[in-house]
Amino acid sequence: AVRGRSPHLAVLARDHRLLEAAVASGRSAGTYAEVRPAPAGDDPTSRAERALRRETLAWAARLSLPPVATTGAWYATPAGRPAHRVLRAIGANETLAAIDDRARRGSEVRGRGDLDTGPFAPATAWFQAGDDLAASFADCPDALANAGALAEECRFAFAWGAFHFPSYPTGNGGS
Repeated sequence: AVRGRSPHLAVLARDHRLLEAAVASGRSAGTYAEVRPAPAGDDPTSRAERALRRETLAWAARLSLPPVATTGAWYATPAGRPAHRVLRAIGANETLAAIDDRARRGSEVRGRGDLDTGPFAPATAWFQAGDDLAASFADCPDALANAGALAEECRFAFAWGAFHFPSYPTGNGGS
């Protein structure tokens, strides 16, 4: 819940079609343009991530939506990237060599289940914090500030020690 207000939904997106639809609906409060770190490197995934970041920032400005910094994390630390690569190959039912080849070729060949910018998450897709996060968004301080403000508004108290099952009404009074 948001402190001092009723609970609301925050929508973070990099897809300009979703951002446009939110603005067109007149219900864009709580909608943010998700900005991720721009990885260095000349590989297709890094180039695609940098291009998507530029596009997302341009759409945010065009639609008057606040940018918000995220890392798009797929692994906890940079050391988790090799396991991520293996798990993505397993998930795609491909050999690591085949998925590596697709990654090298970039957007010319897309596979089933590929992420936004290729078969693997970029090298920057880990839970960055502190100085690492600040360095990743040095060119976009408002996105970092918006992420901090959004995080400050989020509060959740989980009742530990109890089972939490979703309710599925069946129509006969049970679930």
